[in-house]
Formats: sequence, structure tokens, C-alpha cells
Amino acid sequence: MPKPGRTVQLAYADAQSCAKNHRRAIEICDQLLAEEYDFDVALMKAKNVLWSGDSLEALSEFTKLRVEKPEDFAAGLFLGESYQGMGRTEEARKVFQGLLDKGVTGDERELVLARMKYLPLTGFSGALASFPTRVALSPPMAYYSDNQDFSMAAYGGRLELGITNSVALGFGYSRTVLRSDLSTRTYDGMKAQLFIRLSDRLSASGSLGTLSTPGKPEETIGDAAIVYDRPGVLHLGAYAEGSDAAVLLYTPYLIDLKYEARIYKFLGTYLTPARWRIQGYYKIVSVSDGNTGLELQIRLGRGFFDELFMGYEYLYTDFSRQPPFVPFTNRSRQLYYAPQNLESHYLWAEWQAQGDQTVTVTFSAKAGYMPSYRATVREISGEIEHHLTPEIGLRGIVVIGNTYRNDGNYSYTSVGASLYWTIL
Repeated sequence: MPKPGRTVQLAYADAQSCAKNHRRAIEICDQLLAEEYDFDVALMKAKNVLWSGDSLEALSEFTKLRVEKPEDFAAGLFLGESYQGMGRTEEARKVFQGLLDKGVTGDERELVLARMKYLPLTGFSGALASFPTRVALSPPMAYYSDNQDFSMAAYGGRLELGITNSVALGFGYSRTVLRSDLSTRTYDGMKAQLFIRLSDRLSASGSLGTLSTPGKPEETIGDAAIVYDRPGVLHLGAYAEGSDAAVLLYTPYLIDLKYEARIYKFLGTYLTPARWRIQGYYKIVSVSDGNTGLELQIRLGRGFFDELFMGYEYLYTDFSRQPPFVPFTNRSRQLYYAPQNLESHYLWAEWQAQGDQTVTVTFSAKAGYMPSYRATVREISGEIEHHLTPEIGLRGIVVIGNTYRNDGNYSYTSVGASLYWTIL
């Protein structure tokens, strides 16, 4: 007979699972299992690991549970789902077929058949029969403006075609309009894209295309990324992008000049079992005039309750040299922002809430101090992710901030939105 305290904790873990707070449900199950092992608690943990998106870890958990109780239907069903989530179709099929061979009936049989229905065919003939495996549209948009008479508006669309469960091709178009008090310029971009899922946790992508605008030579643009993701625990990424410097550096003074830029970024986030969060990035900026810069961010925070994180952030930026001054500005403005040996210190907070199974809302704020300028800085942001239907997802973000640049106050507003529609 379980103790009352244990019963309450199990009910709380189940409530967290229903609210999609899967990492919190896993933490509660780990605490209960450390006190006393119980198969049903281990099964609840494994299901939450799977629902959190970590199919590889779920596979390990359900494999052990299946060995412990080969006759348990749920352990077998979710073991098959784990294989399915990793794209290991034939192994998933064998597990599901094994359940049918055991003579499951009624609702259990319907659950197995429903999952087998969505298993794709394999081999060359299967690839031909199922092409494309996925068709998706994604129309993104972005807007940025500051108090220096600069604004950027971008919109476009991307079509994705799944070649296999692990490989997809994309074709994208974008239009970016840069405006300043002196000039307006429109850029049209076309890209061919490739997306590869190397494993359940590792993915890569890349694109190559052209960027054209009246009065400037056509440019070759591209980007590449590789990402490792263990949901709720560890996220690592490496990114590279090359394009027109006015577009990447958000500066009004390069709109009519032939400057290119490349950005390389390495980032990571790690959440410990005690809910300490360590995150940061290292960014390298290379400009075609020979200037290079680096930016380092380190964040340390702690989780409080289920939704709130708070902590400290350190930010350091340093360019090898100052860029040229803008003509006829009395040496008061430079072609682009390139601080040297600039440090900032922040306190930050992040609150995330999930209204139901389909909506996630995040609010963030930070305030800090820049010793070099003896100036305070601040930023607030809000983000929402909404799965309107199983096929349509919407994401929006708004950021408003105030900092100090080139001996003057600098304020900015950034808005972004994207829709992802899986047609097939």
C-alpha cells in the first residue's frame, strides 16, 4: 500500500504530464524511483521522456521495461513508438507486429493498427511510392526598427518536400526592404535548401542561393547549421551565414555600399537535474573590409517553481578595429556598429506557461549595466507558440530594448512571426 505522500506525488506527476510539463514529471518520477523502485512509476517516466521528444532516451527506458515485463502492452506499444520516432521503421514494425501476434484484441488492437498505418514503406520501391513523404509550407516575416531612422521588413516563403523520413529539400524566396532617412533598398533572395536528420538527436541543414538588388552586383548567399538536441536537458548548435552586410549587421549606412559579411555562431544550453541552467554563445563576425569581431555571452540561472528561471548574464564584444566614419557626419557616426572591449552585466528572468496542450507563452526580461559607458541597458520580450491544428503551427516573438551605442542612446523593436503548415 503506497504511502499517502507517494500517492500525492504520483498524482502531481500525472498532472504535470497532462499539462505537457514533461521534464517536471520526469523529475518527480526520478525522486520516487530513488526512494523505491516501482514498474508503473518507471513506465510513467519513460512515457514522459518519449513525449518530451527524446526518442533515443525513451528507447533505452522502454527496452529495459520490456525486458522486465515482456507481457506489458504499454511497454511494447511505446517501445514501437520510440523506434518510430527515431525513423527506425522496420524495428517499429516488428514490435507492433509482435503485439498483434500475441493476439491483442479490442482497443489495444486498434491502437497498434493505427500506429502501423502511419509507418512508411521502406526500400527503393517504398521511397518511390511514398514520395514526397512530407509537403510543408512556411511563410515567415520579420520587422526591425531603431531610433536612428533605420528599419528592416522581410517576408517570404519556403516549400519543403520530404525525400525520405530523414532527408528533405526546400526552396525559399525572401524579400527584404531596408529603409533609412536617406535611402531605401529592396533585396530579393532565392535559395535551395537541404535538411538532414542524422539521428534522433542530431540534424543538419544548409542552403545556397542568390541575393539581388538594383544597382548592386548579384551576391551568392548561403547558410549552414548542425544541431544536437536532447529536449529539456542539452541543446548544442553551430551556425554559419553569409549575405550582404547591410542585411546581417542592421545598419543604414551600408545600404548603398558593396559590403559583405559572414557570421559564425556556436551556442549551447544545459539544464542540470537540480534545475540550474547554463547557456551561452560565441559569435564571430567577418566583414569584407577586413574587420572581424567576436561576441561572447555566458548565462547562469536557476529554476524556481515550474515556470520561472532567474539568473546572471555576462556579455563581451570586441572588434579588431573601428570601421570608417560616415562621410559628412563630423566623425559622429560609423558605417556599422563595432565596439571594442565592451562588457555588459545583466540580471535576467524568464517565465514560461503552457495554457493547454497546444499553447506555450514565454516572457523574458533583463536589465544591466555597461561599465565603459556608465549606462544602464534593458530588454523585454514575449513569445508564443500555438499549434492551431496538428498540421499548422504558429510562432510569434516581440523584443523591445534600450542600450547605448557610439556615445548615444539606442532603442530598438523587433517583431517576428512564422507559420508552419504540413500539407501532407
